[in-house]
Amino acid sequence: MNIDTIVRVVPLCALLTLMAITVWAEDAADNFSEPQQCISLTQLDRTDIIDDRNILFYMRGNKIYLNQLPHRCSGLRMADGFSYRRTISRLCKVDLIRPLSRGGIGGGVSCGLGTFRLITEDEILALKEEKPPETDLQGEASEIESIDDDAQDEVAEIESIE
Repeated sequence: MNIDTIVRVVPLCALLTLMAITVWAEDAADNFSEPQQCISLTQLDRTDIIDDRNILFYMRGNKIYLNQLPHRCSGLRMADGFSYRRTISRLCKVDLIRPLSRGGIGGGVSCGLGTFRLITEDEILALKEEKPPETDLQGEASEIESIDDDAQDEVAEIESIE
């Protein structure tokens, strides 16, 4: 190899390397900083329903996305899974899901998805360890407050008068 060839090839190699690093860095930044509007259904491996607002989407290639629904989806946590209507090969924030009851039949409620955010194994463990709030008989979240003895006596008196 002569010196002229080296002088032309080395800058070209450096430029190509810099371009490759830039593309890789932009891709990595996109994946970790911005929530995704959609995920590819062809890359979807499985799902895991955490509760009535959180679903994990396990993708091929070891990526895991968390979708936190904008509103509670009644019955999702107890469901065997969920159904969705597919018009393209992606599942997006604008799509609706429907919890599946035991036996695979869709329930009556449809729930909107949120954005898809990459999540780590540590974040998954923390999410699964969170204790769900106490629920009343209708399944709605309720707050439990302690009542001091005087207030409790007043409540008992009101109940006995009625």
